[in-house]
Amino acid sequence: MMKWCRLYHSILISPKIRKLPDRLFRFWVNCLVIASENDPRGFLPDDQTIAIRMGRSVSYTRASREKLASNSLLTRVGGAWQMRDWSDWNFPSDDVNQRVANLRAGKRNVTSAVHATPPDSDSDTDKKKHRPSDDAKKAPPAADAADAHDSPPAAADDPKPPATTAVVVMRPKLNRATRLSFETLPDEWRDYARELGWNPEKIREVWEEFHDYWIALPGRDGIKLDWLATWRNRCRLVRDRDRKEQKATHRIGATEGSLKFAAAMERRERLRKPS
Repeated sequence: MMKWCRLYHSILISPKIRKLPDRLFRFWVNCLVIASENDPRGFLPDDQTIAIRMGRSVSYTRASREKLASNSLLTRVGGAWQMRDWSDWNFPSDDVNQRVANLRAGKRNVTSAVHATPPDSDSDTDKKKHRPSDDAKKAPPAADAADAHDSPPAAADDPKPPATTAVVVMRPKLNRATRLSFETLPDEWRDYARELGWNPEKIREVWEEFHDYWIALPGRDGIKLDWLATWRNRCRLVRDRDRKEQKATHRIGATEGSLKFAAAMERRERLRKPS
């Protein structure tokens, strides 16, 4: 059984989490732990079990659970309550207990190599009878001994190669692309729009267009690594579009003014001519 679950930094900027009261926020965190321990993982047990685990009354537990559901933090699946987006944030591969057990079992099944003929022990060597003829066989002839004296000393054994050290290459942890989860415009995003000189009505209009566009995109088309950068890019595009429209309106106004001025001068000239 897993003894931990994932809790991401993004809860600090999630509008759904930030607007929770303190007691309801603690209740939500406790629900994450209970859902992680439950079988199947990610699903909550009945209200009475939750109340016993938290040391609360059943009525308080039921009311708090209904508040989480109204804030879209719980999802009804097959008659049971599941923590919202559990499978997107907690993965089955997080449970390494079974993999470690299998690895250890595999190591226990590996047998070491056994020598066909074991080496002699010291006691066996001592038991061998020393014979003088053996020394005579090992002693070289006199001529050979002289040649050996004139020859250079034998080269020392080649040194052993240095032991190699295994290098473990750690792959960098990649950020995970997510869908747009904000229901309201974050303060940091609003400040950037204000720097462009937009009023609150303009900011609200651009945010609604941005929000409706991205939540409507299906699948991988609707995920981004950095939503703040996506928002800044959208604001710059809207700013450039507004500038082009202003320039076009100015040119049209200037053209209309020139035509009116030319028509007025033509009427004036006609009035000056004698009839």
